[in-house]
Amino acid sequence: MPTKKEALASFVDGKTRDYIDACFAEDSARDIKKACSDLAKAVKEIQSLKDDLNQFKAEFQTHVSSQPDDKYSLSRRKLVRLVQKMGVE
Repeated sequence: MPTKKEALASFVDGKTRDYIDACFAEDSARDIKKACSDLAKAVKEIQSLKDDLNQFKAEFQTHVSSQPDDKYSLSRRKLVRLVQKMGVE
């Protein structure tokens, strides 16, 4: 099934058809260039986010490793004992 451009090409002379083809090619090239530019910006943004995430992860690991074990943490066993002391069944 021919496109509109192909269907209408028979109604114009060769110079006009060549001009139209050149315009379409130029528009396509411009669109491709813009899409590549947008894609490059998105890749940079993603890389920036990955770097920020890796930095946050490293800081978090440093923070977690610097914290001593919490001897007062509430484990399941301690919770059961606490509830029994309070008389809740």
